[in-house]
Amino acid sequence: MAFQQRLPDRWSGRDLRPLIGGMLSLVAAMGIGRFAYTPLLPVMQAQLHWSVSYASLLASDNYAGYLVGAITAGWLPNRGIFHRLTWVRFALVAISLTLLAMGVTTGPDWWLLWRGLAGVFSAWVIVLSSSLILDWLGRSDNAPSGGIFYAGVGLGIALTGLLVPLWTGPGNWRHGWIGLGLVSLVLGAAAIVLMAPLNEFTRAIIADEQGAVAHPPAFRLWGLTVAYGMEGLGYIVMATFITAFFRHLPGAPWMGDASWILVGMAAMPSTWLWTRIAQTRGSRRALLAAFGLQAVGVVLPVVWANGGTAILGSLLFGGTFMGITTLALSLGRQCAPSRSQRVMATMTACFGMGQMIGPLGAGALMRVTHAYAPALLGSGIMLLGAGGLLWMTRGETPADRLPP
Repeated sequence: MAFQQRLPDRWSGRDLRPLIGGMLSLVAAMGIGRFAYTPLLPVMQAQLHWSVSYASLLASDNYAGYLVGAITAGWLPNRGIFHRLTWVRFALVAISLTLLAMGVTTGPDWWLLWRGLAGVFSAWVIVLSSSLILDWLGRSDNAPSGGIFYAGVGLGIALTGLLVPLWTGPGNWRHGWIGLGLVSLVLGAAAIVLMAPLNEFTRAIIADEQGAVAHPPAFRLWGLTVAYGMEGLGYIVMATFITAFFRHLPGAPWMGDASWILVGMAAMPSTWLWTRIAQTRGSRRALLAAFGLQAVGVVLPVVWANGGTAILGSLLFGGTFMGITTLALSLGRQCAPSRSQRVMATMTACFGMGQMIGPLGAGALMRVTHAYAPALLGSGIMLLGAGGLLWMTRGETPADRLPP
């Protein structure tokens, strides 16, 4: 079938523009749009005297929006002018506007609105960009480059970690939101231009979608989906409170700002690295190892708190959470390539549900214990449970390597 043939030269993997554009879309929408709140949270808490409850509520509001976005992304039309790339363009512009709005409006209700909308649009970008770019790479026999695509999230996180301390200061939390909004707008525009060749590609493959052949699964799709949801719940507690937790670390308060930079720096090469591990050692082993190492990265600084374990924990956490996303979504697409948009939307919705529950549960636990440690320990246990579920629902076939 035409679907299974290599792309013509003009659509081949040698044209890197769509891949780079897809990576920049994740920098703008995920690394900045989704995760700008983490380095800005301690600044806003200090300057606006937020309670832990409101900080957790605002985080969960963004995750609730992400859940709504993931659910609706699977049902967005993919025909005519309303194809995946059109929705990605719209969402990139909208995310930038929500970031700018965070800096120019005042009041808890407005902030809840903007962060909720940012969650919706960031989910659209990751679901639709993922299905579009992975379909593109799959048809150009260049599937391992998906690791480069997902590196955009880590790049965006590192960027926010570097820029926020430069732009914020006494009374200057607004500068952080406005500056990141402008950066997101520029990067989103670049992504829109670079992804333009996918217009023709998208129209050409619509008629071929039913011809896709599923690969033998490394895990049962339902188990992979549930475990991915548990990852959302387990990782988000660390992702939300890591800078605040390390800011109070005895003898190493500098880790508050440094931890988020380390997380982003570790995340950037991690997607490529885990893809290579999956090729050589098998995707099953790679995903199980990533879950185990992430759990260690979350728990280690809690049970043995010092500057060294904080650095190691940040690197392990940053080096695995986007690797898990890369592997899990790639494996989900392999199970049903003709339904990639719907499968990724379902998996992302489960992930988003976990993200919404995590900060609320962590906030409730912190109100009782007046400490971050119990919530982070619970996060680590959840990640170990996700790895255990994957082990129990692994596929029967040994053919679990990602395509070369």
